[in-house]
Amino acid sequence: MRTFGGWKRRRTSVVAPLLMLGLAAVASLGVAASASTSFSGPRLGQPTGLTAVVTGQEVDLSWLAVPEATRYRVADTEQGFGHTSATTIEVRVSTTGRYTFEVCADASGYRESSPAVLTVHVTGSLTPTPTLSPSPVTAGTPTASPTPTATPTSSSASASAPRPTPTPAPTVLSIAVSGNHLVDQQGNTVVLRGADTSGTEYACDSEDSIFDGTAEASPASIAAMEAWGFNAARVNLNESCWLGVQGVPAAYSGAAYQTAIETYVDELEAAGMYVIVDEHFSTTGGSADAQGQEPMPDAAYSLTFWKSVASAFKANHAVIFDLFNEPYPNNNTDSAAAWTCDLEGSAGGTCSGFSYPAAGMQAMLNAVRATGATNVVMVGGPQYAGDVDQWLAYEPVDSLRPAQLAASIHVYWWSVSRPDWSPCYTSSCWTGQIAPLAEVVPVVTGEFGEMDCGDTLYPPYLDFADANGVSYLAWAWFAGDCDGPSLLGTSQSDYASGTPSAEGVAYRQHLEALGLGTS
Repeated sequence: MRTFGGWKRRRTSVVAPLLMLGLAAVASLGVAASASTSFSGPRLGQPTGLTAVVTGQEVDLSWLAVPEATRYRVADTEQGFGHTSATTIEVRVSTTGRYTFEVCADASGYRESSPAVLTVHVTGSLTPTPTLSPSPVTAGTPTASPTPTATPTSSSASASAPRPTPTPAPTVLSIAVSGNHLVDQQGNTVVLRGADTSGTEYACDSEDSIFDGTAEASPASIAAMEAWGFNAARVNLNESCWLGVQGVPAAYSGAAYQTAIETYVDELEAAGMYVIVDEHFSTTGGSADAQGQEPMPDAAYSLTFWKSVASAFKANHAVIFDLFNEPYPNNNTDSAAAWTCDLEGSAGGTCSGFSYPAAGMQAMLNAVRATGATNVVMVGGPQYAGDVDQWLAYEPVDSLRPAQLAASIHVYWWSVSRPDWSPCYTSSCWTGQIAPLAEVVPVVTGEFGEMDCGDTLYPPYLDFADANGVSYLAWAWFAGDCDGPSLLGTSQSDYASGTPSAEGVAYRQHLEALGLGTS
């Protein structure tokens, strides 16, 4: 959002012990599978027990003790999903098989050069079915052939132990690019529909907070987003706050900021939402921290930012990386020079309209891929990510095959009398530029909104997007004055209630018409 404009991390080293753990999923609920362990090198922590429990699709490794002061991350290097808490490590897998995880002993989530490696071999059923225990047999006494069991009557059934219904394992979200579509872990096409959450772009610098007050990231707010029918959220990040540089207070930056963001992402995903994280507020590379939007990402910090963010989320395949919120180089023009600047940064020699060294989209994509991250990456063009007419000609080269890239576009309207707030606000632009591009690559409308706080100009765009498989996220899930614009009312309580603003009314009605959300 052009009228608006938050993060962190520290490293500790760890010598890699090798843990080989053999698990057998047992059929009876609540029965622990035996586990054997072997260590080479120093231990991460003295195990408090040598058992591992397979319950549904979760492998409980809480016996692996870790220091309370250290936050461990579990980075999945093959398949499955890892999650950490302050003192336990939990690993969730979706199928039987062999899984290898990197346990990185640092509070920031940076990948260590020598991470501890945990190999888990899971066999048997991951959805246990309770079985009756056999009757004890006296030694030396022949056992008679079992007699078929008659269908129990109501009285005999009541005498039997009840069969508990296994709790379905939670769905682990994953998203990737397949052709010109985004697809989930089953290969089903996904169209993202949701909203931006903006507090994390500015609050860490200007409000002595990480989020917009205590309500923005609350469970009630997330529940309201789910009730609206969102399957996606775009979390706006602040370069200085994530890295903990340029004087931002430690309470709201560095490790504190990163942990808060990672927790928020986990909670959004638990509510069924994919999460886009973007570099929203950046700096010019000097001593001043990020307090707003710059024409291009700075070469001094942006590459470090993306290496850190990608390392934090590379094991989380429900997270999409949006490289830079809204580029507007070369005095906000749609020109070959501006597109070259967007792609190559200052190294391309065509940038103008600012004086600091800039990083381009290619360099930032390379920084992401250098971490081993295979997440989908969104790339925006000039004029505040408002242009896509030359996107294919200036598309960065992805080292992955197939490429995991999506085109980003932002679409805004000012008012009925003056709708031209962004370049592609007309239906002719939608059909002439966005629709043809959407036939080649996924297109994500990272932001849309109506600056007059109304709800009459943007609904036709949503109809177009639905018809062409284009994703869209509204600006913004924000409770405040509707000059942002905002989907919610002005009170902090509106986060929890989900009470729409004038702009938000039509969006919620649109989602309901698609059969999404609850009243």
